[in-house]
Amino acid sequence: MPGEADWKTARIFCKFLKTFYDVTNRLSGSLYVTSNSYFHDVINIQSTIKSWSTSHDHTLKNMAIKMNEKFCKYWGDLDRMNMLLLIAVVLDPCFKLKYVTYCYGKLYSKDVVDKVENKLTGTLTRLFAYYDSERRKCNAQSSKADVNLSSYEIEIDHIDCVADEGVVSFESDFLNEEEVVGSTVSELEMYLTETRIKKVVGESFDILNWWKTNSTRFPVMSLMARDVLAIPVTTVASESAFSTGGRVLDQFRSSLSPKVVEGLICAQDWLRGSPIPQEIEARLTDVAELESCKIIKIFS
Repeated sequence: MPGEADWKTARIFCKFLKTFYDVTNRLSGSLYVTSNSYFHDVINIQSTIKSWSTSHDHTLKNMAIKMNEKFCKYWGDLDRMNMLLLIAVVLDPCFKLKYVTYCYGKLYSKDVVDKVENKLTGTLTRLFAYYDSERRKCNAQSSKADVNLSSYEIEIDHIDCVADEGVVSFESDFLNEEEVVGSTVSELEMYLTETRIKKVVGESFDILNWWKTNSTRFPVMSLMARDVLAIPVTTVASESAFSTGGRVLDQFRSSLSPKVVEGLICAQDWLRGSPIPQEIEARLTDVAELESCKIIKIFS
């Protein structure tokens, strides 16, 4: 029979493992964005392990010290940190760049925080410049495709220019000059300096919908968010798809074509990911019962 000391140790283990269990559940989701929540969970784990390392409980302290060694091996080297995972946090309008520097400021010295901030800012600027250049190329190509003037339209424009020759228009000169000067504040600087979105702790926030709504204000940043936020933190969803494939393509349905198998797996995932109407759920139950009856008849 376990004694009081054993139960105490078990409670410590449960407290220790629950943190990783909750993080695993959050980061393994496939129906919502996970790349922007990675940093929150990892930094909380690091802070928790650090606090447990100074605990008065020797069992918890020893576990935390060993876990901290593993954590530092995989996540402690900030020079090898994947900047895209930090950029995903910056692209969250509720946190932005200030949250990254705030969290690292609680765990590291100012020199380390400044180093990470400079590296993150440089990577973010280069990424923004790349997306901006690609967007300009696409706009230039679309503009060239739209310019298809007929000879008649060119002649009309020429006639208008000849008729207007000698007429001075300050209005057109002024408007053209304003368009050339443009704005000196980049889209990235405007986003980072704007006030963060107020969010209550624990409250859900639809980050994809926010970027969709503000895509006209931040056309380049919204393209970045579309690609960066689409990165899954874990591969659990794809692995589960392969494991469920064995249940779809079993020994009784081994002659299904790849397209049919793909359709069955996708349809199953879509039905589970959305509320199923009662009539469809009832029919799915009937199908399962029919399949079980067929299996019983085969072996009987």
